[in-house]
Amino acid sequence: MRYILSDSVRKAILPIILVIGLISIVMVSGCIGQQQQSSANNGLAIKNLQISPPADQIKSRAGEFVYITFEIENVGGSKARNVNIELTGVNWVDDKSITTKAPIPVMNPPTNIGSGDVRTIEFILPMPALPEGRTVTYPITIRITYDYDTGGTIIIPGMSEQRYETDVQLGNTERVQESSQITVQQTQGTPLSIGITGPDKFVVERSDFTDRVYHITVSNVGDGLPITTSPITGQPDDGLVFFTSWVNGPGAYFTDCMGLKGSQLAGDPFYTSANGIRSVGDMFSFFYSNKNWDIGLRNVNGEWTGIVTYTKGGTTISLGGSEVDSYVHYPTILSSQYLYRDFPAIKLLPESGGKIQRPCTVRIENFPRGWMDRSGDTIAMYFDMLYTYYIEQKFDLTFTAPIIRQ
Repeated sequence: MRYILSDSVRKAILPIILVIGLISIVMVSGCIGQQQQSSANNGLAIKNLQISPPADQIKSRAGEFVYITFEIENVGGSKARNVNIELTGVNWVDDKSITTKAPIPVMNPPTNIGSGDVRTIEFILPMPALPEGRTVTYPITIRITYDYDTGGTIIIPGMSEQRYETDVQLGNTERVQESSQITVQQTQGTPLSIGITGPDKFVVERSDFTDRVYHITVSNVGDGLPITTSPITGQPDDGLVFFTSWVNGPGAYFTDCMGLKGSQLAGDPFYTSANGIRSVGDMFSFFYSNKNWDIGLRNVNGEWTGIVTYTKGGTTISLGGSEVDSYVHYPTILSSQYLYRDFPAIKLLPESGGKIQRPCTVRIENFPRGWMDRSGDTIAMYFDMLYTYYIEQKFDLTFTAPIIRQ
């Protein structure tokens, strides 16, 4: 059946059709070339890319510009620091200040983006000079580099062997699962993640010390790659991550963790030198200024002493030679950032599946005020990864130089 519209009806609906068509053109042109980041774990996300004129319909005329606008949102749980944005592939622009910038507007400070914050970025590019009638497509990449961190915590219930056996017999607790998947409380939405397996309870045996091994898996779950600057070369190092582990609990310390053994530190006189003391002090300074917890005790030559003094809530650190000597024999913190002289590098590279697994051995010593007299307690392990990361988004710009009619 065929319908014929009257002139009055056609006149009434024609403006509506034109408006709908105009909106469709605007919506299509604004979305050309967009490729949203596929991972929700990048820390930063590139959103709402808009190109004007439309990316595939640009008439390249001298003195005119193309506008590239997008948003950067921090979708992770950490603050992004030292954020830098660069357009690559814009080879007709010689002035790098046009294609490289820190986020705007200038605030708090300009190169940091807090969790949940959004920044709008705009690049204004001059048109390339092309021969008359020529059409050229340029592949363009938005590349964002930023410093980010991922933290994780596990809490392991601990008890003496006597208390454990009694609780098992009474049905108050289950037998130890030696290879349990431990729940990690970790920063959400970050490019790196931590997985841990090991005993789900720390049973302190009737002996001079008890060792328990936990296997730490660090994985790259983002779309990019860590490119942290090496403290040895001073250059970005593909896959490099600074990893710090910290154990807190009565009499607990590391005999080894993530490839570094405490005996390596004890055998290196550097750590009782002025520079070594400074390295250890800087390492403790970061954790105590951020976590604000009291120092534990260590038994040195039969005497219990604190290995560090600090200003509570601040960053004042006081370390002497004897305290550092105590630390290197009974390390509670091991950081590849500060102990890189001895720490095997931790790298997350594509050829290794973007992950690495290494063991951490926690030792608890029994002392008069220790576990034999305790009904129970907990062992806490904290993990922090600091790294520089990058993400990219690709799109095309197609320029056509119009034919000038004489």
